[in-house]
Amino acid sequence: MMAKEMITQIREQIHDISNEYSDEILLKYINTGIKSASNLLISAKHHSMIDKVVVEEGNNVPKNFVKFAGFFPIYIIANKFFFFDAEYSVMEAIYYCSKEIVQDADEKIPFDDDSVLLYIEQYASILALNRNEFDVSTDTQILKSLEDTFFASLQT
Repeated sequence: MMAKEMITQIREQIHDISNEYSDEILLKYINTGIKSASNLLISAKHHSMIDKVVVEEGNNVPKNFVKFAGFFPIYIIANKFFFFDAEYSVMEAIYYCSKEIVQDADEKIPFDDDSVLLYIEQYASILALNRNEFDVSTDTQILKSLEDTFFASLQT
């Protein structure tokens, strides 16, 4: 899904018929939702959040690195990889990665799963409504329920 499609859906959901919320503001809320979804998926140890890297002593840590997905004889100082044991000079490691945020409405949201996209949309909508201090307590409960259901579905 393209970010501009999600922006349109959010506008419909929050009844923003006068375009009170700029695309930039809604994009900011979408990006917050992307970060939240990434964190949820990483917490669930979901396979879609795993990437691999070839580690060499002193190489930079990837920008999207969150944590290792397993145990590796590697440590990080000042955003650089180092080995605990001098016998290693190169090693492939797997890690959990965050998804990149979108910079422009013409970019694709970095998830394909409909449930993740729905979560991001709901999350952004609640942030938008909260900006004007509307009562979002029911929406927050719905989002929490959605989050719990989403998280539980990842555990099976």
